Amino acid sequence: MASWELVFAIIPGIILFLYGIEQFSREVQLAAGDHLRSFIQNLTRTPVRGTIAGTLVTAVVQSSTATSVITIGLVNAGVISFASSLGIIFGANLGTTLTTQLVAFNLTAFAPLFILIGFVIGLIPGRLRIFGRPVFYFGLVFFSLSLISSVMTPYRTDPQLIALVALMDTVFLQIAFGFLITNIFQSSSVTTGLVVVMSQNGLITPEIAIPILLGANLGTPTTSLLVAAQMNTSAKRTAVAHFLFNFIGVLIFLPILPLFISLIVSLGGDAGQQVANSHLIFNLVCCVLFLILVRPFERIVRWMVPGRKDDVVFVPHHLEKT
Repeated sequence: MASWELVFAIIPGIILFLYGIEQFSREVQLAAGDHLRSFIQNLTRTPVRGTIAGTLVTAVVQSSTATSVITIGLVNAGVISFASSLGIIFGANLGTTLTTQLVAFNLTAFAPLFILIGFVIGLIPGRLRIFGRPVFYFGLVFFSLSLISSVMTPYRTDPQLIALVALMDTVFLQIAFGFLITNIFQSSSVTTGLVVVMSQNGLITPEIAIPILLGANLGTPTTSLLVAAQMNTSAKRTAVAHFLFNFIGVLIFLPILPLFISLIVSLGGDAGQQVANSHLIFNLVCCVLFLILVRPFERIVRWMVPGRKDDVVFVPHHLEKT
């Protein structure tokens, strides 16, 4: 019975977290306006610059799903090419690690301060007022995680909850759990945030948490694939590249998972920091590896998604800015 009480106590916190992430992402995009599109376009001339752009945009927007959907939309509209979009997709995964690091460093303790600052900025007349809501919702995201953490604390020794967690006794079940939760809430940030908080409260160990994070990475591209289904060939290629990037990354780490977990534990820190570090190192290694092999990867995706030989990108080459 206690386990069900915990579940229903956590659900409002998750809803608040989802609302905060969605509104924060929306408000940042509104505040950025067309600057976000031009920023992405200008920083996608090489895969490395595209990766930096994807990392920065995702770190600011706090949603790799938003970044990937925006990117697919830009490819479909002919603003950037499929080849240029690859770096952004790689960087989007890396940008999501900021959330887990902030949670691991207990930014949740400062969440009420961000909410208050955002509210006050929103009341001040002038140009700064537009930044009030993003700051407010940023605080709300971490405040919701703080609520979830406070609810979980009394249950860390609950026998029913321990028995429930024990059901995930294989790596594949743990990965499937992460995949399922990410698809249910359409946000890997929910999964990663919850996993770090649960690790901090002693409800799960890093040995269980890290495979769940791999499953969350597998669940992230689902939205991209659905969005691109009715779009042009280039947009479909970007969505498939997103899926393959995450899928191959998980396949690479599966055989060495015990060694990877041992490495993470040896780096030290509490359980939450270990989980956050694993998320960062996993995405960083995948990012570097795919950047090195970006051209062969591009050719594989083009072969898997046949269509026009050349992308149609509507970018002027001979017009001056004036």
